[in-house]
Amino acid sequence: LRPLGLATRRLPPQGCLRPTYEGYRVAVYRCEVKRVSRSDGRSAVAAAAYRSASRGTNDRDGVTHDYRRRSRGVVHSEILAPSVAPDWAQQRNRLWNEAEAAENRRNSVTAREIIVSLPHELDDRQRADLVRGFAAGLVERYGVAVDMSIHRPDPKGDNRNHHAHLMMTSRRMTAEGLAAKTRELDDRKTGPLEIEAIRALWEREQNNALSKADVPERVTRKSLAEQGIDREPQPKIGEAANALMRRGEPSRRGELHKEVADRNAMKENTARVMAMREQEEEQRRVTMREHMARQRSERLEAEKREAVTRALDAAAQQAARDQAEKERAEKERQDRERADRERAARPAPPPPPEKSEPARQQPPPDTQPDRKPEAKPPEARPDPSRYPRMGAPAAGRTPPPARGRTRSQPPHTRLGPHPQARPGLGLGGFPLAGLFGQPRSQPFNVKRVRPVQQGQHPELGHVPHRRW
Repeated sequence: LRPLGLATRRLPPQGCLRPTYEGYRVAVYRCEVKRVSRSDGRSAVAAAAYRSASRGTNDRDGVTHDYRRRSRGVVHSEILAPSVAPDWAQQRNRLWNEAEAAENRRNSVTAREIIVSLPHELDDRQRADLVRGFAAGLVERYGVAVDMSIHRPDPKGDNRNHHAHLMMTSRRMTAEGLAAKTRELDDRKTGPLEIEAIRALWEREQNNALSKADVPERVTRKSLAEQGIDREPQPKIGEAANALMRRGEPSRRGELHKEVADRNAMKENTARVMAMREQEEEQRRVTMREHMARQRSERLEAEKREAVTRALDAAAQQAARDQAEKERAEKERQDRERADRERAARPAPPPPPEKSEPARQQPPPDTQPDRKPEAKPPEARPDPSRYPRMGAPAAGRTPPPARGRTRSQPPHTRLGPHPQARPGLGLGGFPLAGLFGQPRSQPFNVKRVRPVQQGQHPELGHVPHRRW
């Protein structure tokens, strides 16, 4: 079974940025799920003996596998099984011989192996507790026996490469021994989901251990793309390439791994430089904003001072004007008092001589008010037969004699309208109030006059007045 969604990470070199996830620096996350199959020529007994640095004999082919010389690289080994499992489940050699005997096919999967990387920030006891808790979760979820072995880093490799191998049986453990196979891990549909659940379980257990140890780093099973990290994934070197690299021989996988690591380091250094430049730019912007705010505050203070100065100057000018007005008023008062005193001190002037009233000038003959109008001959009175519009005087009524102008009447009102004329209109139907004053009820002596020629007086037309 190939590992699905494998996410490996190489520790950044010194001077490179360390990626973060949800506010924490990301530690190393590794969780690979493999299978031990007969089709690959592998044996569960030999694999368990190698991981635990012990001696085991395969009853199926009679081969003995002794790896006790590797005991210096094994920190801790332990087997965890369900509570109903028989006692021989704690015996490594018999457990894996039973697992081999339970399978009859030549391509059977006799065991599954999970390889996890352990945080180098923890000590040996904390790492053992972490792996034990993870193995207990596997036992509880699938009901299998788990053989765990913790290895320390290789002396020729990275001294932070603490890791663990967990071998789990492909069948569930019961009181009678190995029973049904864990088909959910072999199914095409449920297999990837179960692998993802195992990876999530390891992520949770590792983060809990880091949190208990007060380590700020956290791990995540997400890929670099899912985390939003612009970094190229590093390929796996493998056992054969590692062996070649340890012997100093060239390896294609090793060279590819180194090229990817160099590109990532260059990218991270570039990101660090860009981050430093952005930080400097942000600091420059902050400094500029502070400078502008300081200038703005200084300008406001200067404007306030200028406003206060203008107000004080205006108040002083107003006070000076008020003082000048008071002085002027006081001076005028003193001048009036002095003039009054001087006037009172001067002797009274003699009374002016009486002047004789001058002789009244007689008005001209035409404008003398006491002159009586000339008597008009009887033929000067209007003839009703000549003026049809006027009509005859009312029966039994004698028209009053025409009267002249008196002292209280202006010259233009000495004549009144005809008794048969409408008030305010002349003989021709033209208004006379605006020209000759208010109409009078007494008749007057008129005679028909020639109409004024057009163009000489277009507004009046026929004017029934004898002075014309």
